[in-house]
Amino acid sequence: SLSASTPQKPLYDATNYTFPDTTSPDGIAEVLEVSFVHACMQLRTGFVDVLKMFIAAAMSSYQFGFGVDEIQDALLDCPNETANRPLMSEEVELRKTWLALVYLTLLAMDHPTTRKETVEGSIPDEVRKQYGLLVDKAVEMHKKDELCTISVEELVKDESVESSIKDLSDMDRALLMQSLRVATLTLVVVREALEAGPSGGQ
Repeated sequence: SLSASTPQKPLYDATNYTFPDTTSPDGIAEVLEVSFVHACMQLRTGFVDVLKMFIAAAMSSYQFGFGVDEIQDALLDCPNETANRPLMSEEVELRKTWLALVYLTLLAMDHPTTRKETVEGSIPDEVRKQYGLLVDKAVEMHKKDELCTISVEELVKDESVESSIKDLSDMDRALLMQSLRVATLTLVVVREALEAGPSGGQ
């Protein structure tokens, strides 16, 4: 578990942290690497501000048209080890799923990107299969009331969704619920970026 070997310290100290260039795959990967580790720890406490940072970096990647695999390669080459150890394969896969989920949600929202075919084609089939219906439902609910915050619990209670996940094990269901928070929070991050004005989308 990430919490077992990762120091519980603030993610950023504004006095000494310099944001990398989030217009390049390497810079985006640096933000995703550090924010993923801290977001995993934060989710257990109910806080989501660092997860929002992960989503914002993924959103920047999507807008610039970088494919999921291109960012994944940059992450694997990233020299930083925020967890003070290499991530386990399951953690690397979860991080990739979260990145792809942001892409899937942004596509469902028709969010602009410079290379739509590239980002659309880069989303793994297994992510589409497992989360496509859920993401479409979340975006549909969001369009009806853009100011509402969609809860994951509310989302999976929908009849069309419930039937597709009823056979999952407790562990897989918990993982799905956790990952779905990435999709529902992406809707919030997009709204906040739009409210912040032109500079908010980058």
